[in-house]
Amino acid sequence: MKGFSLVELIVAQFLLTVSLLASLAVNANTQRFSLDTTQRIVALKYASSVLDQIASSQSDTAAYQAHGLGGAIIPINHSCINTPCSNRHFVNYQLALFNNQLLGKGEKGRVNGLVKPIACIDVHPEHYLVTIIVSWLSRSSINSSLDDIPATCSLLKHSQLQNRKYVKLTRVIRGH
Repeated sequence: MKGFSLVELIVAQFLLTVSLLASLAVNANTQRFSLDTTQRIVALKYASSVLDQIASSQSDTAAYQAHGLGGAIIPINHSCINTPCSNRHFVNYQLALFNNQLLGKGEKGRVNGLVKPIACIDVHPEHYLVTIIVSWLSRSSINSSLDDIPATCSLLKHSQLQNRKYVKLTRVIRGH
């Protein structure tokens, strides 16, 4: 007898189907983790950039206190890149730019943004402590306790956190 029996063909087809389904599941998990990693990198990049700007700014550190960032695009009416700005205009410019970058819009066009971002900047001038929290929508649930989110970031604390992740950066910055 030459060839394969029907039972052997069915078993081979079953094994091939199972291996293809396993391969698809691995691919889906890889894409999910890749998206989460990209979102985390973008959030860290923008939060770190704002912390550096606050540290090097001549403005009062407390002026950077902001909550509810990431909700909607903030129009930038006065750019501080090539034109002189007052300290207050410069703070407003930086906060609007940070907000818009989280949403994927830079001053010169599109940039990498986050999926439904929420951010806050919490400033404690008496302790010289600045905390930036950036949250984004994810496919998996939050991976840490909400106890370390400052009470002043109430929008973030009380929003739908079931499928959100966040990064938190804190730095001691001497006030100006």
